[in-house]
Amino acid sequence: MMQTPQGLNMQGLVLFGMPVCAGCDQAAAWLKSHGFAFTKYDVTTSRAVISWLQQATGQRTVPQFFLNGQYVSGGFNQVMQLAASGHIPRGRPS
Repeated sequence: MMQTPQGLNMQGLVLFGMPVCAGCDQAAAWLKSHGFAFTKYDVTTSRAVISWLQQATGQRTVPQFFLNGQYVSGGFNQVMQLAASGHIPRGRPS
């Protein structure tokens, strides 16, 4: 796998999305409304991030999620399960 692009903090929950993405907006709104800490990156700001994300996930769609640098392959459904089981921190991202 390619090295994570410089400048990305992969600690905690990370959401990769785009500005015009209903699924990204819904996921972010749900996480915020339930008090979960996460960092959101806009993939449209960097070709390097897009290339890395596609290689890291095998996907060409957003939203995509990572938890402490590990890809969450089940998407938002898996994120909700991790949140319910206490694996995602609440509060502000570090």
